[in-house]
Amino acid sequence: MTTVTDEALDWFLDRSVGSTDGPMDTIAVGTGTDSESQDATGLSEPVYTGSVDDNNVELLQVEGEIGLLEAIITLKGGTEVPGGTEISEIMVTSELDDVVIAIDNFDGIEVESGHTEEFTMPIQVDR
Repeated sequence: MTTVTDEALDWFLDRSVGSTDGPMDTIAVGTGTDSESQDATGLSEPVYTGSVDDNNVELLQVEGEIGLLEAIITLKGGTEVPGGTEISEIMVTSELDDVVIAIDNFDGIEVESGHTEEFTMPIQVDR
């Protein structure tokens, strides 16, 4: 289950009143297992970070769902990550504001060499 950090809740509030304007702009993945918490500051074992400017990264608002976003990253074994890498953690950040927005740990999924895997993380902005 995805965890929105305490810092992210403050960040969303700051954005709503115009005191910060940095976007959510990166998705990172890793091989760790214990990074998910409300006070998370990063992944345990990061292996790849993609920007929304990259073709393999998307941050979308789910149409018809208030406060629900999806973070999507596509990885190819041997390209973005070494073949055989077992991805088990994902996070979304605002790099400009240095804020971890959301983080999730899950059962590892191997990205085999030459194969493509898509990782999607729902982000519900509430508690």
